[in-house]
Amino acid sequence: MLRMALCGWLAVLLACNGADQRSYITGISLVAAPDSVQGADVAAIRHTGAQWVSLMPYGFVDRQSGRLVYNSDRQWWGETDEGIRQAAARCRAAGLRLMLKPHIWLRHGSYTGHWLPPDSIQQVFEESFREYVLHYAGLAQELEAEIFCLGTEWQTFVQARPQYWRQLIKEVRAVYSGKLTYAANWDEYQDCPLWKNLDFIGVNAYFPLSDKEKPTKEDLRQGWQRWKTDMATIATRIGKPVLFTEYGYRSRLANTSKPWEAEREGEVSLGNQQLAYRVMFEEVWTESWVAGGFVWKWFVGHKQRGGRQHNG
Repeated sequence: MLRMALCGWLAVLLACNGADQRSYITGISLVAAPDSVQGADVAAIRHTGAQWVSLMPYGFVDRQSGRLVYNSDRQWWGETDEGIRQAAARCRAAGLRLMLKPHIWLRHGSYTGHWLPPDSIQQVFEESFREYVLHYAGLAQELEAEIFCLGTEWQTFVQARPQYWRQLIKEVRAVYSGKLTYAANWDEYQDCPLWKNLDFIGVNAYFPLSDKEKPTKEDLRQGWQRWKTDMATIATRIGKPVLFTEYGYRSRLANTSKPWEAEREGEVSLGNQQLAYRVMFEEVWTESWVAGGFVWKWFVGHKQRGGRQHNG
């Protein structure tokens, strides 16, 4: 249960960092809802100690035509421009800062990181994707969002078309004046060619840490060492901080073996979840190259989304 794991968030971070007065990006990824965000929803987020929210509009790819569909009345209202504006206003009123992070769904649940548009639709897709990203860059500017994440987990597309992406970044900067990042998956970020063109090295930090059902604190601490070394090397070479655009652990046994898994199977373990977060805060957030991150993920009406017997 995510709330229980995060309610001591701010105190843990302060204890971990001692006299370090860096301004961490302590954020939560807020799932778009069928209807509006209420004051109680935002108050619950603030209660965790979070100071940032990631808002995530969604688009869908028609894999026959290559066109993207977004801001449509066939989507949940919270995923539309109007819904994003309403959520942003609620968050601002509560003193939260914003990252706008548009996502894309491929039909039938395919993973975006392994997909590249075939030649027959490449031109149409790339132009439609460009329009989509620039549309939300404009919305990010309108909302005065402090960070805009222009893509999430497009490994094959980015590596095949780096010049397309660099040109897209230039066009985004022409309409948006805040900080930019891209959300690379944990197994992608080292090969991403875009970091010198962005402000943060964005990492969806679902690193495998331990295969044990009930790992100890030392197991998890040791599990982080390789990944910390790799990220520190990239951050030093590029000269940019790492932002965990997503990170999270489910409340179940073996939750640090494959943290990216979304299946509902598995015995509930609130202790596993709490320990995984605590070790990350103690072991990783203390590093000078870390800017902060956004927990995956938080639902509107979160009290109805699970409880102590929920393994999400």
